[in-house]
Amino acid sequence: MLYSFRSRIIMDNDRSLLEKALKLSQENNEILNYLKRAERIKRGAFFVRWLIITGIAVGAYFALTPYLSELRKTYESMGMQIEGALKLFNQLPK
Repeated sequence: MLYSFRSRIIMDNDRSLLEKALKLSQENNEILNYLKRAERIKRGAFFVRWLIITGIAVGAYFALTPYLSELRKTYESMGMQIEGALKLFNQLPK
């Protein structure tokens, strides 16, 4: 009789410990799922952010290309005019 009473107390104590462990593991699982979801969202936002930055850079390149080519042509023609002026200046009698 004493043995069954002791075993029942130990079993009840074990059951309560198991229930506490189960409750803690469920709480940990919820926290880990939240962290996993937050990390996925963070990675997705990082990817979208760099996709937007890259898209803006490529769009700016294509939008500014005509203006930059005109600017380069103007710079080259000014360089040729300066060279011509220097040739004329060097031809002047000293």
